[in-house]
Amino acid sequence: MKNFLDVFWTDLLVVTYEVEASALEKYLPVGTELDSYEGRHYVSVVAFEFSKTRICGIPMPFYRSFPEVNLRFYVRRKEAGEWRRGVVFIKEIVPCKIPALLARKIFRENFHVHPLHCKLTDDRITYFWKHRGEEQEITTPLEREFRLPESGSLHEHLIERYWAYKGLRSGKTVEFQVSHRAWEIQNCPRATIKLDIPRIYGTELGDAIHTEPVSVFYAKGSRVWVSKPSPC
Repeated sequence: MKNFLDVFWTDLLVVTYEVEASALEKYLPVGTELDSYEGRHYVSVVAFEFSKTRICGIPMPFYRSFPEVNLRFYVRRKEAGEWRRGVVFIKEIVPCKIPALLARKIFRENFHVHPLHCKLTDDRITYFWKHRGEEQEITTPLEREFRLPESGSLHEHLIERYWAYKGLRSGKTVEFQVSHRAWEIQNCPRATIKLDIPRIYGTELGDAIHTEPVSVFYAKGSRVWVSKPSPC
Protein backbone atom coordinates (compact mmCIF):
# COMPACT_ATOMS: atom_id res chain seq x y z
CA MET A 1 0.00 0.00 0.00
CA LYS A 2 1.20 3.51 -0.83
CA ASN A 3 1.91 5.75 2.17
CA PHE A 4 -0.48 8.66 2.52
CA LEU A 5 0.43 10.09 5.90
CA ASP A 6 3.97 10.60 7.23
CA VAL A 7 3.94 11.65 10.87
CA PHE A 8 5.57 11.25 14.27
CA TRP A 9 3.56 9.66 17.09
CA THR A 10 5.42 10.29 20.34
CA ASP A 11 4.95 10.26 24.12
CA LEU A 12 2.19 7.67 24.10
CA LEU A 13 0.30 6.91 27.30
CA VAL A 14 -1.81 3.77 26.93
CA VAL A 15 -4.48 3.11 29.57
CA THR A 16 -6.20 -0.25 29.08
CA TYR A 17 -9.46 -1.54 30.53
CA GLU A 18 -11.22 -4.87 30.31
CA VAL A 19 -14.57 -4.60 28.53
CA GLU A 20 -17.59 -6.80 27.90
CA ALA A 21 -17.30 -8.13 24.35
CA SER A 22 -21.01 -7.57 23.63
CA ALA A 23 -20.50 -3.80 23.93
CA LEU A 24 -18.05 -3.81 21.01
CA GLU A 25 -20.12 -5.75 18.52
CA LYS A 26 -21.88 -2.72 17.02
CA TYR A 27 -18.49 -1.13 16.29
CA LEU A 28 -17.04 -4.26 14.66
CA PRO A 29 -16.34 -3.77 10.91
CA VAL A 30 -17.55 -6.44 8.52
CA GLY A 31 -14.83 -9.03 7.85
CA THR A 32 -13.06 -8.53 11.16
CA GLU A 33 -13.44 -10.31 14.48
CA LEU A 34 -12.65 -9.37 18.06
CA ASP A 35 -9.08 -10.27 19.04
CA SER A 36 -9.07 -11.47 22.64
CA TYR A 37 -6.16 -12.04 25.00
CA GLU A 38 -6.54 -15.16 27.14
CA GLY A 39 -10.27 -15.01 26.48
CA ARG A 40 -10.69 -11.40 27.60
CA HIS A 41 -11.35 -8.24 25.60
CA TYR A 42 -9.89 -4.80 26.08
CA VAL A 43 -10.21 -1.17 25.09
CA SER A 44 -7.42 1.37 25.44
CA VAL A 45 -7.42 5.11 25.91
CA VAL A 46 -4.32 6.25 24.03
CA ALA A 47 -2.96 9.78 24.49
CA PHE A 48 -0.05 10.90 22.31
CA GLU A 49 1.61 13.75 20.44
CA PHE A 50 0.93 13.99 16.70
CA SER A 51 3.72 16.00 15.02
CA LYS A 52 5.71 16.82 11.86
CA THR A 53 2.71 15.86 9.77
CA ARG A 54 3.11 15.35 6.02
CA ILE A 55 0.28 14.40 3.68
CA CYS A 56 1.46 12.86 0.40
CA GLY A 57 4.91 14.22 1.26
CA ILE A 58 3.68 17.81 1.72
CA PRO A 59 3.98 19.40 5.19
CA MET A 60 0.58 20.11 6.66
CA PRO A 61 0.37 23.90 7.17
CA PHE A 62 -0.47 25.43 10.58
CA TYR A 63 -1.42 22.14 12.25
CA ARG A 64 1.72 20.00 12.12
CA SER A 65 1.83 19.32 15.88
CA PHE A 66 -0.97 18.67 18.37
CA PRO A 67 -2.02 16.07 20.99
CA GLU A 68 -4.67 13.40 20.43
CA VAL A 69 -6.59 11.03 22.68
CA ASN A 70 -8.38 8.05 21.17
CA LEU A 71 -10.36 5.07 22.37
CA ARG A 72 -9.62 1.85 20.48
CA PHE A 73 -10.29 -1.86 20.67
CA TYR A 74 -8.55 -4.86 19.17
CA VAL A 75 -9.52 -6.91 16.12
CA ARG A 76 -8.02 -9.23 13.55
CA ARG A 77 -8.72 -10.07 9.90
CA LYS A 78 -7.47 -13.02 7.87
CA GLU A 79 -5.78 -12.18 4.57
CA ALA A 80 -4.14 -14.80 2.36
CA GLY A 81 -4.20 -17.30 5.23
CA GLU A 82 -2.51 -14.96 7.73
CA TRP A 83 -3.98 -12.87 10.52
CA ARG A 84 -3.65 -9.10 10.39
CA ARG A 85 -3.84 -7.77 13.92
CA GLY A 86 -5.40 -4.34 14.02
CA VAL A 87 -7.45 -1.80 15.91
CA VAL A 88 -10.77 -0.04 15.52
CA PHE A 89 -11.12 3.50 16.78
CA ILE A 90 -14.35 4.36 18.57
CA LYS A 91 -13.66 8.05 19.23
CA GLU A 92 -10.75 10.46 18.76
CA ILE A 93 -10.25 13.81 20.50
CA VAL A 94 -8.00 16.60 19.17
CA PRO A 95 -7.78 20.32 20.02
CA CYS A 96 -7.94 21.59 16.41
CA LYS A 97 -10.90 21.77 14.00
CA ILE A 98 -9.06 21.46 10.67
CA PRO A 99 -7.24 18.16 11.46
CA ALA A 100 -10.52 16.78 12.80
CA LEU A 101 -12.35 17.70 9.58
CA LEU A 102 -9.62 16.16 7.40
CA ALA A 103 -9.61 12.94 9.44
CA ARG A 104 -13.39 12.65 9.20
CA LYS A 105 -13.28 13.12 5.43
CA ILE A 106 -10.26 10.94 4.57
CA PHE A 107 -10.32 8.23 7.23
CA ARG A 108 -14.06 8.43 8.07
CA GLU A 109 -13.16 8.49 11.77
CA ASN A 110 -15.17 9.84 14.69
CA PHE A 111 -13.11 12.93 15.59
CA HIS A 112 -14.22 15.46 18.21
CA VAL A 113 -12.66 18.78 19.19
CA HIS A 114 -11.90 19.62 22.84
CA PRO A 115 -9.23 21.86 24.45
CA LEU A 116 -6.68 19.06 24.88
CA HIS A 117 -3.18 19.71 26.22
CA CYS A 118 0.03 17.82 26.93
CA LYS A 119 2.58 18.84 29.57
CA LEU A 120 5.92 17.02 29.41
CA THR A 121 8.89 17.46 31.75
CA ASP A 122 12.00 15.34 32.32
CA ASP A 123 10.22 13.12 34.83
CA ARG A 124 6.46 13.43 34.23
CA ILE A 125 3.89 13.54 31.45
CA THR A 126 0.31 14.77 31.72
CA TYR A 127 -2.54 14.89 29.22
CA PHE A 128 -5.56 16.93 30.28
CA TRP A 129 -8.72 18.40 28.81
CA LYS A 130 -12.28 19.36 29.68
CA HIS A 131 -15.25 17.29 28.59
CA ARG A 132 -18.60 18.97 29.12
CA GLY A 133 -17.01 21.18 31.73
CA GLU A 134 -15.39 18.36 33.71
CA GLU A 135 -11.60 18.01 33.94
CA GLN A 136 -10.10 14.81 32.52
CA GLU A 137 -6.47 13.86 33.19
CA ILE A 138 -3.92 11.12 32.63
CA THR A 139 -0.59 11.69 34.34
CA THR A 140 2.39 9.60 35.39
CA PRO A 141 5.99 9.96 36.56
CA LEU A 142 8.51 8.69 34.02
CA GLU A 143 11.52 6.43 34.43
CA ARG A 144 14.66 6.14 32.31
CA GLU A 145 14.50 2.45 31.43
CA PHE A 146 12.57 1.09 28.45
CA ARG A 147 12.22 -2.41 27.02
CA LEU A 148 10.38 -4.22 24.27
CA PRO A 149 7.20 -5.98 25.41
CA GLU A 150 7.71 -9.63 26.29
CA SER A 151 6.61 -12.11 23.66
CA GLY A 152 3.11 -13.37 24.37
CA SER A 153 2.42 -10.69 26.98
CA LEU A 154 -0.64 -8.46 27.24
CA HIS A 155 1.57 -5.49 26.38
CA GLU A 156 2.65 -7.13 23.14
CA HIS A 157 -1.00 -7.91 22.35
CA LEU A 158 -1.88 -4.24 22.82
CA ILE A 159 0.99 -2.50 21.06
CA GLU A 160 2.01 -4.76 18.18
CA ARG A 161 -0.74 -3.50 15.87
CA TYR A 162 0.00 -2.50 12.29
CA TRP A 163 -3.49 -2.30 10.76
CA ALA A 164 -6.61 -0.26 11.43
CA TYR A 165 -10.17 -0.90 10.25
CA LYS A 166 -13.23 1.22 9.74
CA GLY A 167 -16.77 0.04 9.05
CA LEU A 168 -18.67 2.29 6.66
CA ARG A 169 -22.40 3.03 6.65
CA SER A 170 -22.63 1.16 3.34
CA GLY A 171 -21.70 -2.03 5.19
CA LYS A 172 -18.25 -2.16 3.62
CA THR A 173 -14.95 -2.10 5.48
CA VAL A 174 -11.77 -0.18 4.74
CA GLU A 175 -8.33 -0.88 6.16
CA PHE A 176 -5.17 1.16 6.39
CA GLN A 177 -1.68 -0.01 7.23
CA VAL A 178 0.32 1.62 10.02
CA SER A 179 4.09 1.12 9.72
CA HIS A 180 6.72 1.93 12.35
CA ARG A 181 9.61 0.35 14.20
CA ALA A 182 8.87 -1.72 17.28
CA TRP A 183 8.27 0.51 20.31
CA GLU A 184 9.94 0.09 23.66
CA ILE A 185 7.77 0.75 26.70
CA GLN A 186 7.82 1.24 30.46
CA ASN A 187 5.11 0.30 32.92
CA CYS A 188 3.47 3.15 34.82
CA PRO A 189 2.28 1.70 38.16
CA ARG A 190 2.14 5.17 39.75
CA ALA A 191 -0.07 6.71 37.06
CA THR A 192 -3.07 8.77 38.11
CA ILE A 193 -6.13 8.33 35.91
CA LYS A 194 -8.99 10.78 36.26
CA LEU A 195 -11.31 9.85 33.39
CA ASP A 196 -15.10 9.87 33.49
CA ILE A 197 -15.51 7.07 30.94
CA PRO A 198 -19.35 7.21 30.71
CA ARG A 199 -19.26 10.99 30.27
CA ILE A 200 -16.66 10.83 27.50
CA TYR A 201 -17.83 7.72 25.63
CA GLY A 202 -21.49 7.38 26.58
CA THR A 203 -23.19 5.43 29.34
CA GLU A 204 -23.86 2.29 27.27
CA LEU A 205 -20.19 1.73 26.50
CA GLY A 206 -19.04 3.24 29.78
CA ASP A 207 -21.09 0.75 31.80
CA ALA A 208 -19.45 -2.14 29.90
CA ILE A 209 -15.89 -0.95 30.62
CA HIS A 210 -14.50 -2.15 33.93
CA THR A 211 -13.78 0.66 36.36
CA GLU A 212 -10.07 0.13 37.05
CA PRO A 213 -7.44 -0.10 34.29
CA VAL A 214 -5.56 -3.39 33.97
CA SER A 215 -2.50 -1.74 32.45
CA VAL A 216 -0.90 1.68 32.02
CA PHE A 217 2.30 2.06 30.03
CA TYR A 218 4.31 4.75 28.27
CA ALA A 219 6.10 4.53 24.90
CA LYS A 220 8.37 7.13 23.35
CA GLY A 221 6.98 6.32 19.90
CA SER A 222 8.58 7.07 16.55
CA ARG A 223 8.01 8.12 12.97
CA VAL A 224 4.92 6.46 11.47
CA TRP A 225 3.69 5.91 7.94
CA VAL A 226 -0.04 5.42 7.30
CA SER A 227 -1.49 4.20 4.02
CA LYS A 228 -4.63 5.65 2.47
CA PRO A 229 -7.71 3.61 3.42
CA SER A 230 -8.60 0.93 0.89
CA PRO A 231 -11.54 -1.52 0.66
CA CYS A 232 -10.96 -4.98 2.08
